[in-house]
Amino acid sequence: MTGKRFFVIPVALLLIALLVLSVTSQREIMFIAKLVVLIIVTVSVSLPVLVRLYGLKKTKKIFVNALLLLVTTVAGLATAELAIRLAYSDVSTTGDNTSYFARRWREMNPPFLNRFGFRERDYAGNKPANTFRIAVVGDSFTYGQGILVSDRFTNIVERTAECEASGLEVLNFGRPGSQTVDQTGFLDDYVFDSSPDFILLQWYTNDVEGRERFKYSHYPLIPSSYLTGLLHRYSGLYYLVNRQWVRLQRRLGLLESYDHYMMRRFGDPDSADSRKAIGEFEEFIKRSVDRNIPVGVVMFPSLVETGGSMDAYPYDFLFDRMLSVCHRYSVQCLDLRHVYVNIEPARKLWASRLDAHPGALANRIAAEEIIRLFRPEWEKQGC
Repeated sequence: MTGKRFFVIPVALLLIALLVLSVTSQREIMFIAKLVVLIIVTVSVSLPVLVRLYGLKKTKKIFVNALLLLVTTVAGLATAELAIRLAYSDVSTTGDNTSYFARRWREMNPPFLNRFGFRERDYAGNKPANTFRIAVVGDSFTYGQGILVSDRFTNIVERTAECEASGLEVLNFGRPGSQTVDQTGFLDDYVFDSSPDFILLQWYTNDVEGRERFKYSHYPLIPSSYLTGLLHRYSGLYYLVNRQWVRLQRRLGLLESYDHYMMRRFGDPDSADSRKAIGEFEEFIKRSVDRNIPVGVVMFPSLVETGGSMDAYPYDFLFDRMLSVCHRYSVQCLDLRHVYVNIEPARKLWASRLDAHPGALANRIAAEEIIRLFRPEWEKQGC
């Protein structure tokens, strides 16, 4: 009877799991049901084989040892996870917004988004009297990934660049992942309605990609998309291990590097992608000029180690092309490479050890340079 009961239990669990798989579409429940099916099938298939090969007594010992190994492995991974969380407790974000570290940062510092979905206070569409309003449009650099609102260059400019003739208001229209083509859309959808006196475009090298972004595809560390996503969101250990796994694949030449991708698409100035990127940059400027709103550009480089040499910055040809557009349209363009090149090590400029987005120091330097270059123009416009 005991043997029969032992047989009935896994069969019942298997039937329940199969029933659940047939009626649910929730990924979490489906994953658990699939795991139950896998375990039951694996044990059911391996048990008679092992008994035939080694006998019942030794088979029991094998299963006990396997169970002990599983428990020990789980305990070791849990200990390692806890150690990673403690060792990286200072990390605010990573290069993406979905990792464990980024989620922890957002939980500790939940971003306030206004009615338009920007990390900015709600503002009056009709600009208050005696106010000089600057609209800053950009991507995650403007949004301020991994840093407090008060540490963003837009907020620093508003606090420190006093207007003698009026009050100063700097509105942040930064959205992570947005490209120049998206930011041009922001002008019509949001920015022009805010009645700005000056528009500042924040530009970064990956803004030329448009909507055809680089695909960070790689051979997965775990052959389960659900489990991979789950661990990415909830495990600091998995994030670090997977990060090194992807780097190893790129070093071995198994994946296309980002540098190769950028050169392939934009290395030739006459390629279709290069012309399109220039056109999108020009379109942003022309939209502002057509509205008789003065416009400027602030260009951020990748915060890499340079050894004090400007030649160490990647994609300098993209900077040259955008600077040429600025010159052609008589638009002031601030190239931050000239000031960041003197900061060593470059990691001092990062948002965190795992996130090369501009941190508090990089934003403070950017704010100082923005005020230095653009304040004369603002004063001409009534600031």
